[in-house]
Amino acid sequence: MGEVPIRQHVVTIPKMLRLCFKYDRKLLGELSRSYYESIKELFLDAVVQAECSPADSPALPAMIASIQTYGDDPTRYHPHLHCLVADGLILRDGSFLPIPRPDPVQIMLLFRHKLLKTLLAKEKISPSAWLTSFSPGAIPAFPYFRATASPLTILRHENAWPDIVLMF
Repeated sequence: MGEVPIRQHVVTIPKMLRLCFKYDRKLLGELSRSYYESIKELFLDAVVQAECSPADSPALPAMIASIQTYGDDPTRYHPHLHCLVADGLILRDGSFLPIPRPDPVQIMLLFRHKLLKTLLAKEKISPSAWLTSFSPGAIPAFPYFRATASPLTILRHENAWPDIVLMF
C-alpha cells in the first residue's frame, strides 16, 4: 500500500456527560464507536461528492483510537479519545483512496448527534438534555479548533500538535 497520510484527532466531552462514563465504563466503547461512525459517514460522503467512488469495493476509513480517562477522582475524571485517522479510505484490495480534509465543524456536529442519540437510547441522559443541546441559540457543546490555527491547544503528545481537537 505504501505510505498513508494520517492526522491526530483529540476528542473530549462536556463535564456534564463525564459522570455517565465514570459509572458505566462500557459507554467508553460507545464514545469511540460514535466518533468512528462520524468519520466513516463524512469520509464516504466526501468520496461520493468527489465522484471518485470505488465501483464494487467497499471502502472504510482507517482509525486507531486510544481512550484515556485520567483517573477516578470525579473532579478530574476526563474521558477523551486520541485518534490517528488516515486522510482517506482503505479499499478492499488494500489500496488507499485519498479524500479532501473534512471540515472539523461537520465532524463535531455529526459526532455530537451520534453520541447524544446513543446516550438518550441508553437512558443516560434525559430528552430535555437532548433538546437543550440542539435548541436554536444554544451554546455549542462541541467547540473546536485546528491546532495549526491556534497555539492554545489543551493537549500535546510527544511535542506534536494535534491536527484536529474537538471539544464537546
